[in-house]
Amino acid sequence: KSKESISKWRSGERTPNPDEVAQLAKILRVNSDYLLGLTPQIVRKVPVTGCASCGNPQPSVCDLDEMVDYPELDWKPELFAIRAYGESMAPEINDGDRCIIDPTAKIIDGDLVYYKLNGETAIKIFWRDDDAGIIQFVPHNQTEVFKTKTVRIDASEELSIYKVADVVTSKKNGRAARLKLIGRG
Repeated sequence: KSKESISKWRSGERTPNPDEVAQLAKILRVNSDYLLGLTPQIVRKVPVTGCASCGNPQPSVCDLDEMVDYPELDWKPELFAIRAYGESMAPEINDGDRCIIDPTAKIIDGDLVYYKLNGETAIKIFWRDDDAGIIQFVPHNQTEVFKTKTVRIDASEELSIYKVADVVTSKKNGRAARLKLIGRG
């Protein structure tokens, strides 16, 4: 819908029809009753089970007592969360964000993934090249510090890869992320 339509809905000049409410609810990942003010938003808890590098080394100890609120419509019992450290995936993932991981989701090229390799854990973009026999983990921000990691598909290393289903932004980093987006951070 247009900004004008949404503005009219918010001001009460116009009421969305049921199809529009259903579409908006789907986009926002809430139920229609919540949008209409009939029920509260139902959330489930997802446990933070570790941390991963997004450019900065992960701390030796992570706060594993933390839980992340997640919309019930998207919640599955298999989900877990990982806290990101660093800015190599900014602006999509910023330092301190919690990444919701779905270990049951199929991974395809271009997906954000959380991987574990020989004691290293990180979050990057997944790319698989079967012709070359490699998997690459690519950061958003390519620099001398933030580099692409390449692994042979048939390598014997211990490699675990999980899809990042969602990113829950940390409220503490909003200002820093906005400054980066306007080139002043």
